[in-house]
Amino acid sequence: MISPDMAEQFVRAVSVLYQETEYALIERNARELARDMQSPNWVESKLAAVRDLQTGARRILDRLSEGALPEIRRSVADAYNLGRRAAADEVGALTIGRDRSVRENLPNAAAIDRLARAVVDDTQAVHTNILRKTLDMFRAVVATVSGRTLAGIEDRRATSQAAFDRLVNRGITGFTDRSGRNWQLSSYVEMAVRSAVGRAAVQGHTDSLRSAGIELVIASDAPQECELCRPWEGKILSINGPTGAVEVEHATRDGEMLLVHVTATLEQAQVAGFMHPNCRHSVAAYLPGVTVPPTDTEDPVGDANRQQLRYLERQVRKWKRREAAALDEAARKRARAKVRAWQGQIRDHVAASGLHRQRNREQLMRRTPPPGSQPEPKTPKPAPNPKPSQPVAPTVPKVVLSADAREALKSAAGQLPRTRDEWYEARREVVRPEMRQIDLYVHRTRNELAELREQRRQLVEEVEQEFRRKRTPKAKRSRILEERTNDLDGQIVQREAWLAQFEAQAQMPAEELAAQHPHLANTLRAETRFTYRRDRNGALLPPESYEQHLDAVLDAGRALHADMQRAFDADAEVIRLREQLEEIRRQIGAEETEEDRARYWRVYPGLARREAAIARALLAAVRPSGGKDIDATPGEPSGDLLPARADWRELLVEGMGVFPAAWHDVIRKQAGSLQVLSSERAFFREGRGKQDLLALPKPGDSVRYYGAFTNYAAEVAAHELGHRMESYIPGLRELEYVFVRRRATNFDSLEHPRSLADIYPNASYGVAETTYEDRWQNAYTGKTYEEFSPDDPAAVPSEVFQVGLQDLFGRGHLRYGDEELQAFMLGCLALLGG
Repeated sequence: MISPDMAEQFVRAVSVLYQETEYALIERNARELARDMQSPNWVESKLAAVRDLQTGARRILDRLSEGALPEIRRSVADAYNLGRRAAADEVGALTIGRDRSVRENLPNAAAIDRLARAVVDDTQAVHTNILRKTLDMFRAVVATVSGRTLAGIEDRRATSQAAFDRLVNRGITGFTDRSGRNWQLSSYVEMAVRSAVGRAAVQGHTDSLRSAGIELVIASDAPQECELCRPWEGKILSINGPTGAVEVEHATRDGEMLLVHVTATLEQAQVAGFMHPNCRHSVAAYLPGVTVPPTDTEDPVGDANRQQLRYLERQVRKWKRREAAALDEAARKRARAKVRAWQGQIRDHVAASGLHRQRNREQLMRRTPPPGSQPEPKTPKPAPNPKPSQPVAPTVPKVVLSADAREALKSAAGQLPRTRDEWYEARREVVRPEMRQIDLYVHRTRNELAELREQRRQLVEEVEQEFRRKRTPKAKRSRILEERTNDLDGQIVQREAWLAQFEAQAQMPAEELAAQHPHLANTLRAETRFTYRRDRNGALLPPESYEQHLDAVLDAGRALHADMQRAFDADAEVIRLREQLEEIRRQIGAEETEEDRARYWRVYPGLARREAAIARALLAAVRPSGGKDIDATPGEPSGDLLPARADWRELLVEGMGVFPAAWHDVIRKQAGSLQVLSSERAFFREGRGKQDLLALPKPGDSVRYYGAFTNYAAEVAAHELGHRMESYIPGLRELEYVFVRRRATNFDSLEHPRSLADIYPNASYGVAETTYEDRWQNAYTGKTYEEFSPDDPAAVPSEVFQVGLQDLFGRGHLRYGDEELQAFMLGCLALLGG
């Protein structure tokens, strides 16, 4: 089956481009309005700044135009192919010839180009209005302020904020379409692209069905359906054929004809509103005599609840836009409070209605720093009589932990589970409180043993009857009986051993059992089951409580990230290095030589080290970090494991410096010692109560490195030590799982994992290494190991935290994630483990 809603995952990339543009323009206006607010010549300076504002806005729009067309075409093509694959799956159970005709049918490139070009033409027609609207908004605010008799700076600030808020609420890139409806550009483009990819998915589906000789489809039943789609649920539609009473052949019985009622063509249904943008209905091949139409499909109450949820989500996004438009910290704080209040209403509504909360609908979808959104660094004014410059060591970075960050950290710390048991129990629910897991094992094993013994008794009785019937000699009977009961006897002996073991463990005190058999400690709890949710395809999604914990960590992380960015923008050394790199870029021009590149990369690591030092200073303002007492020894080489490199201890000391001191305390208490070796590919292996193993990159690897660590091997050491922390720090694995799952879930549907070998065919990844690709800068970020624990994916390692360490503290030129990943890292490092 196929639905426009199933293609929603392809809308996101285009929506991000336009939303980033919108918020970049809002922030640029806000930054310019807030600058020099105390100056008596504020109005004059703002009017003089229009030219610079125009230049910056045009640069943002140029970047938007360059990125929109390929993303739109890619989204439409992916949706069309999704429809083709769905058709292939539907007819796979029919004749092989039909299945082959669908799978071998080439994509309709003309249809894809037509759909993509229609969206581009539709959206770029309004691009020309954006620049004018942006400047008009800025002038309107300045005019409002200048038209009043101002009592002072605070009055000017309040008037500016009020005027700007009104304009932002209408939309900085707002316009009116031909039907008179008002739109924000990002909302309009999202609607247009969603419509196009939905049409592409359906067209790919129907094109493929027709190539297999299938002309009829059936509309699905979707809960919470709207009034437009309600009349079409369960109706049979024709792709391009007759309607009314139609005689068709049975899908699986040759020559048997059936009379079916075809309500309309698919196109007629779509014209009437079926499968509109945001529609969650699907169509599937109708197989006469096999497909059973759904009945009793109406759900008007569900539709009303869903519409209320959409309204609440719009309010959250509205106040997040107001936060971006804030001219001072007080306005930002008020906007954040409103966001939290509306999110509280969403939580209450979801709890009362039973709807699923789609957090991506509350986000501003900013995967990367918006184009042009970073403030231009200010050049420090020279001293009146400068002395000859002398090399000066950079000062210790200065960071300020804001009140917002302190408040977010305090709020999150009060609601996060603290122990591994608490995190584990948060994804379980009690089934039978009177029975512990170990009691359940005893009960089940006793029943199995009783059944096996009864089977053996019956078998012995049957064999003895056979002996009497066939008059088998008594000398042969014992051997024959032994052979016939041999398998059952083995199973009985096995169950007897298990039962004795379980009964003994059931009598042991919890502390003793945990000490002797750590992996059985949970069996003394009541019988439980996992509380994972499932998407429409049955894939596991995090429990709602885990989603709330991630929200708390990200809120704290975003506040810390804002503090870190402010420290970057105020740090003289960062400003100097950024300007130096920008000057080198300007000098290089179009013709770049090897010498130019070398000059640039000689400067870049200095900036990476300074920014990493600020990140560390920020976290140090929250909690102590670092630790040098390593209980580690070189291991014995064997197989592919090579001797530990000579500098292994220095690498571990540097890698450990990025973690909170409390985490090192956890490792000392729980992990024991560490064995160190080297390998072609670095890795960490938990010892499960015994000695852990860490393999560093083998000596002599010549990897060019331009990051903040001493060398690439030190950055890899931090990465692998991150896996060790992941094994022992409560909540880290769970939060990684929820973060990656959320990023990979679009409109309540989890994307399918992809092989890293397919994404990067020239790398050394194995076919079995899979990832949730999402829109990470490097797909490795979403790598998953859930095949090792398919029923409890939150229990296995991930890679997102480890590569996040490289992004946050390495800050090299090749990144794995985005601002949201760095916020996740800051939140985890500030809150978990003590």
